[in-house]
Amino acid sequence: VHYYLGKVQQELNRPREAIVHYRDTLSLKPDHFDAHFNYGVALRMLNRPQEAIPHYQEALRLKPDDAEAHNNLGNLLQRSGRLDEAAVHYLETLRINPDHFEANYNCGVALQTLGRSQESLERFQRALQLKSDSAEVHYRLAWALATSPEEAVRDGERAVRHARRSIKLTRREYPFLLDTLAAAHAESGQFAEAVKWQEKAVELTQGDQKKVLSARLALYQQGKPYRDSN
Repeated sequence: VHYYLGKVQQELNRPREAIVHYRDTLSLKPDHFDAHFNYGVALRMLNRPQEAIPHYQEALRLKPDDAEAHNNLGNLLQRSGRLDEAAVHYLETLRINPDHFEANYNCGVALQTLGRSQESLERFQRALQLKSDSAEVHYRLAWALATSPEEAVRDGERAVRHARRSIKLTRREYPFLLDTLAAAHAESGQFAEAVKWQEKAVELTQGDQKKVLSARLALYQQGKPYRDSN
């Protein structure tokens, strides 16, 4: 009964009330998979990731092949900066369900940040096969193809196509998308285009990020492409 009351409260967007019922459920049934899983969901709704992580870990002890538990734990670990661990759980999600869009995308982000460019590219490409109209995936692919330190990964022409597609899908010229389009043109050797778009990105940006984009603009003005240190 406590578990179902918790589910009702959670569905009503009352995670604090839901937690009380999940706690009562686990006091009676410590091995209740769904209570651990949804306790984690409720804590995540309350922005308490460090408390949610042990509940997903316990859920996976009870059901090691639950794809959503692996994916949710990966998300929490990624938010906590534990990228190596996050990647492990995303890859487990994909072992169980290769067509999981979110896991493919988030695994790509984690691997890209870890500097595992080829692996991240494969995840983004699979994500795009699953959801061809995802502006986020087009943007990430464009950035990887334009700025990867690995020559085998880079492809300026493809990067330009993905960058343009991300802008078209969002219907907005966000600075980070223009920055990506400029990097793609620079990788293609089209430095006049790179300068044009980077100047626009700089114009639309404020604060510390403006300095970052201005530094890239200086590179393009010198006829040099940008390489992502990650």
